[in-house]
Amino acid sequence: MKKGCLVAICVSLVFCLCLWVLSEVLVDRPARLAVARIESANHEVLLVACRQMMANVSDFVDESTTPTEMRGVGVDIRGNSMQCLKKVPKAVRDLQPRWIWISSNEVALIFYGPPIRVNVHAFSVGTKGHGWKKLVDGLWLN
Repeated sequence: MKKGCLVAICVSLVFCLCLWVLSEVLVDRPARLAVARIESANHEVLLVACRQMMANVSDFVDESTTPTEMRGVGVDIRGNSMQCLKKVPKAVRDLQPRWIWISSNEVALIFYGPPIRVNVHAFSVGTKGHGWKKLVDGLWLN
């Protein structure tokens, strides 16, 4: 009986350790790396680049994007045409987002998720914006 309990405890500990390692490697670490890239970026330059995309949202509509009339254009960085990606400003490309959502008054850079999603939201001039960490006026980390 004691030997069975010891084996069960050891198996449970090994299982928990494996879960912790997987969560660190597959979830936490990529999200932390994305946040580190975002925080080390020049936020003023990033905001200007995002506002440039807002002003030219129609430039991002092609056969590889996901346009919707009401909301804007979705740009999948991993699966998009090179022609469309060339239109994404270097300041945005350097951050390596997975997805970009562009509308005439907001750009969302989506870096990682789920279960942990890291986003940067840039807002048009005059819009206060929202998020859990303000990077500069009009640029928020969520």
